[in-house]
Amino acid sequence: MEIVVFAKKGTTKDGRAFYRYIGRLTRKSTGEVVTVAVKFRADCGNPDPHTCPRVISFNKSDANYNEKTIEKDDGTSVISRELWITAWTDKGEFVDTSMDDFA
Repeated sequence: MEIVVFAKKGTTKDGRAFYRYIGRLTRKSTGEVVTVAVKFRADCGNPDPHTCPRVISFNKSDANYNEKTIEKDDGTSVISRELWITAWTDKGEFVDTSMDDFA
């Protein structure tokens, strides 16, 4: 499988910087595109956040998808989706073509 991984910089409450990775998966059954938090096991390492977005490749046997509903304090609920990857290969830089149809 291939996925485009984006890096988003965040900071902890004590001011330390960290990166989280996000991507999109398409469900085979419905064609629905879902946004997922992409997490990498310590053994395989993370993509360099400064070179993201990147296209990465992984085997389905080297990944695990988790989905759960979280109740927020204000009474609303959100769906948390995580893709855990244990082994991956860098396929290169993502080329954005979304503006090609505009003058």
